[in-house]
Amino acid sequence: MVYYDPGVIQHFANKLYRKSSRIVALRTIIGVLGGFFAGALAAGLLHPTLAAAGMVHLLAGGAGAAILGTIGYTSGVQKSFSLLLQAQTALCQMMTEANTRAAAQGTAKPPALPPQKTAA
Repeated sequence: MVYYDPGVIQHFANKLYRKSSRIVALRTIIGVLGGFFAGALAAGLLHPTLAAAGMVHLLAGGAGAAILGTIGYTSGVQKSFSLLLQAQTALCQMMTEANTRAAAQGTAKPPALPPQKTAA
């Protein structure tokens, strides 16, 4: 038989917090790199015979990097918030169970809250 283990929920929430702290940077980097290569490739396809093709590739790559980097950053912030909300929901359910158990057992004081992560 499987028993309730609040440690599993705490471990899951910790993993979500770690993942959310890295996702913004990861998606931004992917957006910048992908945008640079996509912009440079598009410039090469649109202007293959241009004399200053190197500069055109660089400028188009920079524009692509800025656009897709911004999209990646925004996507990362949204995903980070979603992961933090999911972690908080799991922790809230864990504390609800602990408080309900304490009330059912007649314990005057519910268990202490785990340490809170401060916003930086």
